[in-house]
Amino acid sequence: HPTLFADVASLGFLRSDDGGGHWTPVALETTNIRSLLSGGAQEPNTLYVLDTLELRGALDISLDNGATWSARPLTAGILAVAAGRPATLYANGTTSSAVGPGNDDSLQRSTDRGLTWTTLLHVTGGTLSSIGTDPADPQRVVVSHLQLDADSRVTTEILWTADGGTTWHPGDLSPQPAFIGKILPDPLVPHGFLAGTSTGAFASADGGATWSPLGIGLPGAFTQLSLDPSSPTTVYAATQGGGVYRLERKAP
Repeated sequence: HPTLFADVASLGFLRSDDGGGHWTPVALETTNIRSLLSGGAQEPNTLYVLDTLELRGALDISLDNGATWSARPLTAGILAVAAGRPATLYANGTTSSAVGPGNDDSLQRSTDRGLTWTTLLHVTGGTLSSIGTDPADPQRVVVSHLQLDADSRVTTEILWTADGGTTWHPGDLSPQPAFIGKILPDPLVPHGFLAGTSTGAFASADGGATWSPLGIGLPGAFTQLSLDPSSPTTVYAATQGGGVYRLERKAP
C-alpha cells in the first residue's frame, strides 16, 4: 500500500502506511499546513511541507518519508517542486493574497532544498497564485499573477519564461479568469501545461504562451485539475458545485 498523509484540523498531521486503514501522528509539530509536496518518482521519500502557523513561515523537509524532519525559514503562500528535479523549489514571497495598489510579490527559486533562494520575478499590485515547471526544460516556468484590471476587477494573468527568469512574457488566456488554481505540466505535450481556473480548464501546447479550453462538457465554474499518476492520458477536474469529471485523452 502507498503511504498516505492527511492534515486534519482536530487531529493534526497524520500518516497511514496501509492505504488509509489506520492513521498515526506524524512527528512534525504543525497545525497549519499550506502545502504538502513530494519529490516525485525521482525521490518518493522526500516530502516538503509549507507551514504558515501564526505567520511564522517555515519549510519542513523530510528525506525519509516523514520519519524525521528539518526546518528552514520560509515566508510564502505557495510552493512548487520542479518537475523532475526534486531538489529545486519555487515559492512566492508573501503569505498575503491581497490584491490592489501597494501589494507586491515575487517568485523565488532554490536549487538546494530551500537553503538559499534567488529572486526571478517581481510583480506589483497583487500576488502570485500558482507556479508551473517544465519537466523537459528547467529554464521554462509559468506563473499566474492575481491582480486588478483597468476596471478594478480581479483577474489573473499568465506569465512565462523560457530562459530561467531573465525575461518574462504574458500568456494569452482570454478572457482573463478571476483565478487560476494550479498549473500542471502536460504529460502528453512537450513544453505543454494544463490549468484549472475560475472559468474551467485550459491547456497550452507552447509553454504557456497561448491557451485553449481543455476538452468539452465542463461547467464554467471554479476548477481544480489533477493527473492520474498511473495513466498520463487521464485528467480529473473537480468543479465547484458541479462534481468531479474525468477526461480521457489520446496520446500523440
